[in-house]
Amino acid sequence: MLNLKQPWDSETNRQALQHNADFYQAKGLPPGMTRMLLVTGPGTLYDGDREPKQRGISNPSETICAIYVGADKAVPWTKPADFVLDPENPKAGLGEPEGGKYFVLMHDGSVRQLQADMDPLEFLQLCQLEKI
Repeated sequence: MLNLKQPWDSETNRQALQHNADFYQAKGLPPGMTRMLLVTGPGTLYDGDREPKQRGISNPSETICAIYVGADKAVPWTKPADFVLDPENPKAGLGEPEGGKYFVLMHDGSVRQLQADMDPLEFLQLCQLEKI
């Protein structure tokens, strides 16, 4: 059982990795690994240590909340790791796409596929709250 009062990589929580929920499990990866990461960073809903700006989303169907990164960027599902957006190089850290696409969860709850070769500026705008 996951113990939220202990560090993510404590002995107790490492054991919990072996019993992760199916929805965290990424196909083809060892048990306990996930590819679904929250999008954080400058201009995103989760920008630093501030409270999330839920009311600041003018177009939730056009704003990415989480992204299914490449298998080479998978992390243990208990690890507090995010996809940290770099405005200078927005697609850095996405890893290898699956079938030339990335799957994203939008703030309205919809799931979309993005072409891996999409324009970096377009990807940046989908991640940030304020659209250019």
